[in-house]
Amino acid sequence: MVSKECGCFYCETVFSPTSIEEWIEETSGNYGKSADPFTALCPGCGIDSVLGDASPFPATDPVFLKAMNKMWFGEEAAA
Repeated sequence: MVSKECGCFYCETVFSPTSIEEWIEETSGNYGKSADPFTALCPGCGIDSVLGDASPFPATDPVFLKAMNKMWFGEEAAA
């Protein structure tokens, strides 16, 4: 793993990538054709909304996680 920390934009928590125990394999669309078609499931909530700090996004910034939560899940899902 390249990232040192991860953030989940569903439950808005930050955690070590070593705590990730479940991955799903994307089999369709562009993700299914990628060199690494696996998506992490958050160890806290089990949702596939995990970003690593090696990504070009501020994955551990609480303001960013909250904004992503609102954008993808709407007001009712905000933690």
